[in-house]
Amino acid sequence: MSNPIAGWYTNPTSPLEQRLWDGEQWTEEVRPLPPIETETMPPPTLTAARGVVSDRWWEEPAAFKSFGRSGKLMVTHSKYLGGWSSHPDTKAGSVIAIDQSGVGMRALKPTFTIPWDQIVEMAVEGPETAAKRVTATRVLALGVFALAAKKKSKMAVLSVTLLSGEEALFQTEQVTSLELQGKLASILSQVNRQSRQSR
Repeated sequence: MSNPIAGWYTNPTSPLEQRLWDGEQWTEEVRPLPPIETETMPPPTLTAARGVVSDRWWEEPAAFKSFGRSGKLMVTHSKYLGGWSSHPDTKAGSVIAIDQSGVGMRALKPTFTIPWDQIVEMAVEGPETAAKRVTATRVLALGVFALAAKKKSKMAVLSVTLLSGEEALFQTEQVTSLELQGKLASILSQVNRQSRQSR
């Protein structure tokens, strides 16, 4: 059984703070839990060079800092379940790649990437929740996923909703939904905040 990916998680000895997991063991580094997001939106950031409001948060230098020096999150033991018409084929045995360019799949080389300016909402779910939302047109493609999900203890589904209304689904067996939510907390917050502001 593989260890959870390195990152900040709720401290098992003090639930009011986070502790850094290095991928093998807990480190001594701790920090307070991030504040709970409320419906009050902070003002949009100003791009100093242009003096305009920036809704392109992914271009900010610190946007992917939580992923470490590389600025990339790579989640192995993953597959693309479909949902995006620009890349309709499912793909197994790949890596979910999340970085400044967007959310995508990679094997030995990049397979595809959904750019951030096309993404309006993201959610991380457990397999049971994701299986309940599957539409009738996708039952055939995801039927095996729904059956397989019942017996897996480590599994998460990343749902990416696009401007077109399509919903691309990614599944990983490397981490639980809570672990993936922790790793993607700042990104989920940015995407979903922007989505609420545009409504």
